[in-house]
Amino acid sequence: MKGLIDRLNDGPIDKESVFGHAMSMRGAGDTYLLESEEGTLSHIGPDLDGEDDQIVPGAAVRSLMKELQTQRHFGITTPSHLFSLLHRHMALRRGALLVPHRDGDMVPIATAGLDKTSAFRIRILQDELEWLGNGKHAVVLDDSRREILSKRLSRRDAAVTPRIALFPFTHRQDVVAVLVVLESPLLRMDPQILDVIVGALSESGGRLLFDGRVRPFDLQPGSTIFQRSHLPSVLGRLKQQAQQVQREVLVIEVDMQPLVAEFAEAHPHLDRARLFEDILDTTALVTRSAHTTVFLGGHRVALIDIDTDLAAPQLVVHLLTTTLASLFGSTHPRPLTYRLWTAEEVDSEVRDDTDS
Repeated sequence: MKGLIDRLNDGPIDKESVFGHAMSMRGAGDTYLLESEEGTLSHIGPDLDGEDDQIVPGAAVRSLMKELQTQRHFGITTPSHLFSLLHRHMALRRGALLVPHRDGDMVPIATAGLDKTSAFRIRILQDELEWLGNGKHAVVLDDSRREILSKRLSRRDAAVTPRIALFPFTHRQDVVAVLVVLESPLLRMDPQILDVIVGALSESGGRLLFDGRVRPFDLQPGSTIFQRSHLPSVLGRLKQQAQQVQREVLVIEVDMQPLVAEFAEAHPHLDRARLFEDILDTTALVTRSAHTTVFLGGHRVALIDIDTDLAAPQLVVHLLTTTLASLFGSTHPRPLTYRLWTAEEVDSEVRDDTDS
């Protein structure tokens, strides 16, 4: 029995069938994507920015699957990398990949073709996940649901979005990501063809997403990230503990900008706000046994603990750098810079900021 990709690639003899209709779709300008000798996709006809581009589903899925099977480790940024592959192979001019957030909603982690307002606001709320059914089928939104999602777009994006389709990625019956398609040749295909594409991609893509992103967070207990306004109470608590053991409180201020820039450069579709949120969460997780994590603003993070001489600050920052690089799929991480503060110096700076 032929697999999903073979069915898409070969097409049926009956041109009036669902598969025959999909294979025959070429548009007015006979524009489509074909598989080249190297197994990649080549564009024939007008530029992809035009409205008449088409894809051959079997060739596109087969090429995408081939890349998925040969990918190196991308860790927590795996969703962004997967989205870039979907963007290229599925001619996705406008869309977003949503992943689960701690509040239960699905939020954007990677986008293409959307303005800043749409890229920030697009999401699927927790009670709207029922739209996905069992997560095994593509979902073309009806008018009422499309209107709900369109209201989270900017007026400009909403005005040019007459159709929206959702492609769920699942692992062990859990939805680990949803591809929101706003503009692509996929939207002109028969829903049954879209179901076959979901069937071909969801399992391998879902497993990749689970191993790269879900597992690192799920296997760890939650950690707290304090804000700058919490510094006085955090320092007060630690100073009391330090006095009992006759030690000092040490504050390591780390600038995360080098890693943020590196990860963003490697993943052009990655949402930077979501990226830094992931970096903060991961930092709190990997340092939770020894340090309290405080977000200072910008890309600066404070790691605060009682100075025990067991680990030099330089070693702490080095280990943090290599751990984040490993979890985010970087092979040659840029070194992080840091500076040391005493509790009194931090107290003084916080008071100065408050007075000004």
